[in-house]
Amino acid sequence: MRVVRLYHSGRDEAHRERERALVAAGVDLTLVVPTAWPDAGSQDVLSPEPFPVVELDVLRAGDVNRHRLARPEQLAELVARLRPDVVDLHEEPFSAVVHQVLAALPGAQPVVAYMSQNLDKRFPPPFAQRERAALDRLQGLYPCSHQAASVAVGKGFAGRVAVLPLAPPASVVPGDQQPPGEALRLLLVGRLVPEKGVLDAVEVLAGLGAGATLTLVGSGPEAGRAQQRATELGVAGALTLLPWLGAAALAQEYARAHVLLAPSRSTATWVEQFGRMVVEAHAAGAVVVGYRSGALPEVVGAGGVLVPEGDVAALGAAMASLRADPVRWSVLRRTGLEQAARITWRDVAAGHLALYADARDRPVPRTTGRTAARADHGAPATAAGETRPFALPVLRTGGRASRALARVLDAAAPTERPPAPARLRVVFLDHVAAQSGGELALVRLVAALTNIDAHVILGEDGPLRGLLEKVGAKVEVLPLSTRSREAHRDELGGIRAARSAVDLAAYTVRLALRLRRLRPHLVHTNSLKSGFYGSVAARLARVPVLWHVRDRITPDYLPPRVVRVTRLALQHLPQVVLANSEETLRSTEVMAGRSSVRAATVVHDPYQPTRAPADRATRTALVVGMVGRLAPWKGQEVFLWALTHPDLAVVRARIVGSAMFGEDDYAAGLHRLVEELGLADRVEIVGFVSDVESELAGLDVLVHASVLPEPWGQVVVEGMAAGLPVIATDAGGPAEIITDGVDGLLVAPGDVDALASAIARLAEQRTLRDDLGHAAVRRAAVFTPGRAAPELELLYRSAARFR
Repeated sequence: MRVVRLYHSGRDEAHRERERALVAAGVDLTLVVPTAWPDAGSQDVLSPEPFPVVELDVLRAGDVNRHRLARPEQLAELVARLRPDVVDLHEEPFSAVVHQVLAALPGAQPVVAYMSQNLDKRFPPPFAQRERAALDRLQGLYPCSHQAASVAVGKGFAGRVAVLPLAPPASVVPGDQQPPGEALRLLLVGRLVPEKGVLDAVEVLAGLGAGATLTLVGSGPEAGRAQQRATELGVAGALTLLPWLGAAALAQEYARAHVLLAPSRSTATWVEQFGRMVVEAHAAGAVVVGYRSGALPEVVGAGGVLVPEGDVAALGAAMASLRADPVRWSVLRRTGLEQAARITWRDVAAGHLALYADARDRPVPRTTGRTAARADHGAPATAAGETRPFALPVLRTGGRASRALARVLDAAAPTERPPAPARLRVVFLDHVAAQSGGELALVRLVAALTNIDAHVILGEDGPLRGLLEKVGAKVEVLPLSTRSREAHRDELGGIRAARSAVDLAAYTVRLALRLRRLRPHLVHTNSLKSGFYGSVAARLARVPVLWHVRDRITPDYLPPRVVRVTRLALQHLPQVVLANSEETLRSTEVMAGRSSVRAATVVHDPYQPTRAPADRATRTALVVGMVGRLAPWKGQEVFLWALTHPDLAVVRARIVGSAMFGEDDYAAGLHRLVEELGLADRVEIVGFVSDVESELAGLDVLVHASVLPEPWGQVVVEGMAAGLPVIATDAGGPAEIITDGVDGLLVAPGDVDALASAIARLAEQRTLRDDLGHAAVRRAAVFTPGRAAPELELLYRSAARFR
């Protein structure tokens, strides 16, 4: 299991015990931490660890909820290089950095996150939207308490929930405390702020009389007030204030203490979220006495005494009772030690492994909503009597306006929802039924998606229908007018375009009505044209839509006006943008998290060969080929000119493919060029063939000579799977597929001499051809359906919730 883990507190050596336990459990872990974080335990120079640590700059360092990466693309590049099974974000779902990281990661990347927020808060924009988007996107959560889990499920999180409490550090071991008598040592550890009940602890100290001492460890504004109050009460000599301590020194303080005081007081927006000091005190043999606040009842359990929040008299009485009853103190001490022994970082790591496995393997969605959350995890915490407080102080008035706003926000909050079914219903849209690249890729996708009920709606009848039905899809034809279907991308404007737009609008309404009857969980548009009308129709039908972009959205590939309109549509129509390559995704200029797009990612088209690579060892004459549509930008002319090089005089060539989309004149021109260049005796233009694998088996080298960056390059993968050494242009998708000199060769687009030299090199070096061909087969295995289908199904399940 390979995991990349992001943690803002990872600069603190004491906070890296979770990572060490994960590595000990067999996880291939990389930890990402800020280059600087203003915290007492943060190390300027990180101590050595049994795992790599990557340091990245952050903005607003020290602000847990609002800090963010200075360059999120660095994390995206790290994830792309390491290809982890899971990315683990030890940050709150509503935080700025989670929002930023999820936008930077591929949408199909499994991601889990931490959660300690145990108040069901009503967040203001943009935090409410960030939290909702994160809960929709994440596959797993590991809250530190059941109260936090209840908040997450109540707000609509349907993924895997694993409640993983914090474990005590290894440095904390049981002390040799004896039951308290006249000497009673009290300890309070944490931020010295009003909500931690620091002054209440001083009041308790004063009530206990001679022999009692109190040590405060930490820093904050209450330190001076505590000293002043102790002086007023005459117990200044019994109060010790210590700054934040290192792990070893803090462990010694725990081991000396009879009682850890935890008098936490809730505020309008905060309650105790866990109480790390509780498990540390238990592990050291100190008994916990505190208020019944937030998550403390869950964490303290039977290993302490809790009294009503804010009742200083009851807190003092509990202390006096323990002082007078050494048997009860001993029983509580033993219970706390037993509880601590059951919460180790080894156990937490085992819980993480199970969560990671579920996240990687696509967790089955669960029932969500506040009723379901309370049934599974109990109620969230309350603050000042409020079950769903506003996060903004200005709205916590309790007045008529705030109550009205609360009702509006609650009406928009997730309601009780049953889990999504094990099989999703997905409607695929395409405006044509020809056997072109994107449409054949759709057939392979549908065939690979064995856990999806696929329903395809085509704009025309044709050979694609039979291919889709053969792989198990239900197919229907909702006829799109010929004028709209065949409108060329250059025709944006004029009377013909206006008429086509009217036809398309009517078609979009018909499609929306059909989608309402079909009630799919998701619409997947497969072509540029269907992306426009399908996204609008899905919006009208209130169905989430995924726009699959297979074309580069750039002025060298599409008319400038089409580029502008398409990029605008991609920003505002679909909830998910899926691209066939990083090159294609970059060209859309879409950023997830902006406008309507909730995820923007890449899933490569799958390919599974049906036969083993041909045996080419006994061949004598070299045959070089090109396979694909005949179009000017595909570079067949470059290939023909390269074949005129003197070193290639005996090389035979085959050009396989036919013209489409009004490019017949170019195809005719290729035939003429073959004659003009004197290549008719050794170059054959075959035309369209249905059995591409047979054609590839007859070749010795495959050339892919596109003069513009190719959006993907499916035939490159097909050639590599066939064991062919492939020469491709160093741009676009092929440059993502091939590593030059390792599993293929790359040449500059449009460079006739470079292409001729590469062909000549392979013609002369059989060993190089064989080595590249063997490496190509291994590389092509990365793009099999077994790799693509789980990524896409995971994306579908996330996208189906983006309503």
